[in-house]
Amino acid sequence: MSDVFISYSRKDIAFARLIRESLQASQIDTWIDWERIPVGERWWDEICQAIENANVFMFIISKNSIGSSVCKDEINHALKNNKRIIPIIVDELQPEAIKEFAPDLPQFNWIIFERGQLFRIEENPEVRSDKPEDSQVALPKLPQFEEALGRLSKAIHTDWEWVKYHTRLQVNALLWESNQRNPSYLVRGTALEESEQQLLRATGKDPQPTGLQVEYVTASRQEETLRQTEKLRLEQKARGRQRLVIWAVGIGLVVSMVMGIVAWGQRNQYLSETHVRATAEVNAVNQQMTAEAASTLAVQQSIEAQHQAKIALSGQLSAQSQTQLAHQLDLAMLLAGESYLTADTYHSRSSLLLALEQSPQLARIYRYPEKITALAFTPNGKWIAAAGCAQRDANHDACLKNEIVFYNLPSGQTGRVLAAGQGQLT
Repeated sequence: MSDVFISYSRKDIAFARLIRESLQASQIDTWIDWERIPVGERWWDEICQAIENANVFMFIISKNSIGSSVCKDEINHALKNNKRIIPIIVDELQPEAIKEFAPDLPQFNWIIFERGQLFRIEENPEVRSDKPEDSQVALPKLPQFEEALGRLSKAIHTDWEWVKYHTRLQVNALLWESNQRNPSYLVRGTALEESEQQLLRATGKDPQPTGLQVEYVTASRQEETLRQTEKLRLEQKARGRQRLVIWAVGIGLVVSMVMGIVAWGQRNQYLSETHVRATAEVNAVNQQMTAEAASTLAVQQSIEAQHQAKIALSGQLSAQSQTQLAHQLDLAMLLAGESYLTADTYHSRSSLLLALEQSPQLARIYRYPEKITALAFTPNGKWIAAAGCAQRDANHDACLKNEIVFYNLPSGQTGRVLAAGQGQLT
């Protein structure tokens, strides 16, 4: 929306520029068509909409404008919408000529900006155009121009809040009318109350409400009354349904209480039966767990008994091996080995090592021609490591090659052989 719509003849464009610049310097927003050339229906629709959206219609009256059909159509549209119309007279004209041009033009708010008295027209040599008015510049004469401008500003802003509200109300009413008076475009609630108050206070003010505005507010009040009546009817109907619901809920509560008592008795009976079944199931599970625990204990005791029997047998074989060391080395070795295979114990290992360390009989079993200098079990008990001299010099004084040989006890096979340096094992 704009504050002022400026209607003028294009031959007065120099003064139109001057008055527009002066209004804008006073913070008054303006709308003006600089071309003033009819270009079809869309152009005229834009002009009409700009007039409807403007708070004030300002008409520059000159000997040029009272002969313009476009200016006449613009004035008629402003009169149709009850706009505040402020005529600006720039030429000395007979009142009859103005009345003949616009018979309904208001006779108040006329502001005189006489040509030659309040402003002058000069040619701008820097502008070249086929139309003389394009090269003209309007210059104000002070202080007369400023005094007239002050009267113009006062005419614009008299009852300014009502003027702006009048524009908004007319725009809304036109929108309602252009949409086949659809009720959805009507005003309601507090906005409706404000519209009614504004129309009541508009008596004697300029501009007066339009007939469309009165129809718009009246239709809004009728629609609001229907809406409130329908709302009251629905509320009464809702209260009736609410009473029925309360009765139904009350009856339902009584039925629910009776059914609840019956269900409570059935629940207690069900819980009692469930408790009996659960107790029987728990007892059965406990008995089964006790039997399984006893079976597991028996198996563990059997395993332990077998283990102890093996330890005892290994001890007997170990003792027999030690008694045969001095008489039958082969038998002592066999007994010691069987003792170790039966149970890997300290005694079985000791008896096996004693049998292996006997000299010179050890040389028959192991590869060394000489005495074994060291003998030991590996940590896992599956291998025996034997160390000795594998080669001496010609005089048999010094050992040229030392070896460590690993023997696998379960298989009796020779495993890894490690060679040591000269003289390191003697």
